[in-house]
Amino acid sequence: MKKALMFILLYYFCNVNVFSSEEIYSWVGDWKSNQQEIKSLLSNIPFHSEYLDGEIKIYNKKPDRPITYEVLDVYGNKLITGNVSKENSTLIIISISELPDNGIYTIVLTSSEYEDRVWSQFKK
Repeated sequence: MKKALMFILLYYFCNVNVFSSEEIYSWVGDWKSNQQEIKSLLSNIPFHSEYLDGEIKIYNKKPDRPITYEVLDVYGNKLITGNVSKENSTLIIISISELPDNGIYTIVLTSSEYEDRVWSQFKK
């Protein structure tokens, strides 16, 4: 099941062009809210990010839980992993200067909440 999910994600990322001019993708996936909210058609993903000076900066509008991050290559290999506490999850900074140039990478964010899993891609 895990391999099938990874294959589907890899297929999606290889066949959908969602790069912006900043060479970073928008966030995709599910992120549960810990607060009562009115359901809307807008995305409930509280993250946006930027690529600057060899770092990915991920801004979190709702820092209400610890976050685990992974940076994957196009084959799904984990290149960078880390954990961020709830108190430090407003801004997550991931150094990517050691990653090879001319690659497409995926950042996956998860939490202890069952369905929390969002991802974005960037080109270096």
